[in-house]
Amino acid sequence: MNSAFADHDMMGDVYGSTPIFGQFRSPVELATLPDDGVQLINNTFLKLPLSPLNATGTSTVLAVVDDAYNGRIFTFLAGPLAGHSFRIMHYVGNRTNSDADYALRHSILLNVSEFAGKTLTAKTAHGEISRTLEQWVGTISPNALAYDTTVAGNYSNIATYIPYRFHINDATFNGVGRGLVFDTANTNHGNLADMVSLGPSLPSIPSGILHRGENLANWRAGGTNEGVDVADYRDYYMSYRPTTSTGSLDMIPSFHRPEVIGYIANLYGNPTSWTAAEAAVRVPRMLAILDMACARPLSQRILNVSGSNVYFTGGNINNTQVTID
Repeated sequence: MNSAFADHDMMGDVYGSTPIFGQFRSPVELATLPDDGVQLINNTFLKLPLSPLNATGTSTVLAVVDDAYNGRIFTFLAGPLAGHSFRIMHYVGNRTNSDADYALRHSILLNVSEFAGKTLTAKTAHGEISRTLEQWVGTISPNALAYDTTVAGNYSNIATYIPYRFHINDATFNGVGRGLVFDTANTNHGNLADMVSLGPSLPSIPSGILHRGENLANWRAGGTNEGVDVADYRDYYMSYRPTTSTGSLDMIPSFHRPEVIGYIANLYGNPTSWTAAEAAVRVPRMLAILDMACARPLSQRILNVSGSNVYFTGGNINNTQVTID
């Protein structure tokens, strides 16, 4: 998080910021609904039953459409395959009890052939256990790849199962850029025209100049995992739509331009004309606005200012680090 960008990282530019954290189907779900559990097919394909419920067991968090997660990266967070990631080859969506493949609902298929014959160690509630993939499946139980148990090695009683957790990466390049606004009354569906105040008795500027807005909920909504990194209307994060008397729709990349920094700074006027009270308000506000307008990190670390990244530690030269609380 040593970056001036709030909620921004290189992998987030690819996979986005809305991954799925879940667990394998719970003992209650396994007991009350038909399910054939974990299956290893020809020491190659691993079928896993996922739980469509969130942590509170109430809301559906998995897609209802088949193959919605194909190609996305699935990572085991615990168990014999903890820390290992695989591409999802097939996903079975929602089913009703009248469907012939009802037992396959919300399940995925992974290719685990690279682990054939390899020893896998699991940290269980009863200590570390090391077995080959085939031994986990054949000697203990296929379900041991997705579940711990309250009674050591007791996979014959579903009630003793403790589901392991998993992570599914967000889809790659499926975002529409920062600044998305879910407002059908706004035909532009973006907040580039939103005005941001420079402070009391000072003008406002379009949020399109800033690389992130103060309303972080709106800026998070679009996501940075867009498929392009050029200035166009689709990519709010990299473009600036100027507001002119002629309603120009021109787009220019603006986040590395010194003219933008100079433009904002000049709107604050000559600092020598400020009163002490004005300076106390305007200095932190100006630095916060400049920080939001500059894609490259500033040397100042700005705290307790709306829109700033509180995890940024400042520049690399100590005498240029200025913390404003």
